[in-house]
Amino acid sequence: MNKCYQLFIITIALMMLSCGSSKKVHKSAGPLLSDQTDNNNNNNLMEDDGIELITVVEEQPEFPGGFETLIKYLADNVRYPDEALKDAIEGKVIVRFDINKDGSISNIIIVRSLQPLLDAEAVRVISSMPHWKPATQRGKPIRVVFTLPVNFSLSYLDRKY
Repeated sequence: MNKCYQLFIITIALMMLSCGSSKKVHKSAGPLLSDQTDNNNNNNLMEDDGIELITVVEEQPEFPGGFETLIKYLADNVRYPDEALKDAIEGKVIVRFDINKDGSISNIIIVRSLQPLLDAEAVRVISSMPHWKPATQRGKPIRVVFTLPVNFSLSYLDRKY
């Protein structure tokens, strides 16, 4: 009976987690969506109030200097917390954030946690990024949600110093 109870609790917890992540997506995307699609572009959806929700943008946002500069920025600016370094913790923190119409960063969310200190460091580095070139749709800047892994590697740290 004890194992059945544990399985029941785990199942309920997983259901609650999936509902929570669904709400986060809707919160960042705006009001709940209807099943209507835009007749002009099948990649876009219409919100219940008739406002178009863009699901594929014409021009993606870009870090100043491009992707390789973004990788260099992360490598140069991530500081390994002493406790995580002492415990030899490695891995990826997956971070989701908004790139606003002006290229600023907001609404930083940890999608996949690694360890609290490393999560906090990933948020710090993302929040201190310079403004991006914003995404555009029909020639106008738009806000988009962007997901980025922040890698924590001791072997890279050894090569860095």
